[in-house]
Amino acid sequence: GPANAPAQIVFFSDFHCPACRCYSPQIHTLLEQYAGKLQIVYKHFPLNLACNRTLDKDIHPRACEAAYAAEAARKQGKFWRLHDKLFATDLKEDATDFDSLAEASGLDLERFKRDFHDESTKAKVNADIELANRLKVDATPTIFLNRRPVSDGRLHSMRVLIDHLLRTAAVDARESGSQRVAAAGSEQLGVSH
Repeated sequence: GPANAPAQIVFFSDFHCPACRCYSPQIHTLLEQYAGKLQIVYKHFPLNLACNRTLDKDIHPRACEAAYAAEAARKQGKFWRLHDKLFATDLKEDATDFDSLAEASGLDLERFKRDFHDESTKAKVNADIELANRLKVDATPTIFLNRRPVSDGRLHSMRVLIDHLLRTAAVDARESGSQRVAAAGSEQLGVSH
């Protein structure tokens, strides 16, 4: 969605996480329902010690690799395409081949391989993990709506919250518009507020 959308969902996720896999289709549903009014921002919080040293134990052993794959896809403008394929794949299987998923997502395979191992890719994932730690994220999925944590991410609950935000934004826009008109009228009269 657009960067200036009145509603923004930031969700911290892990491609190896079963609950995140269940939440993923809701993202698409919300984007369709609130087209142009909702921005979705995906943030990585892999529960994997290979890249997330804040953990006590390794919960999802292939999550860091999956995050790197997704970021390599983002560099080709195909993050969401690979996102969906990663969630449709059982990452518990050691045989999961990220190259095959990338190829099936229409990515330039040689560029994908370079970007997968690139330090800037790892830096992006690490920046997301650092942000998650500052925000006290300790599980996936963790959802924020307009910078506020959401405790109930079910579709119906998200719709209620987003609808409320959109109504509030519309009222605020009307009020600030009438204030601008009043201020403009006052300026013409030489009156200041």
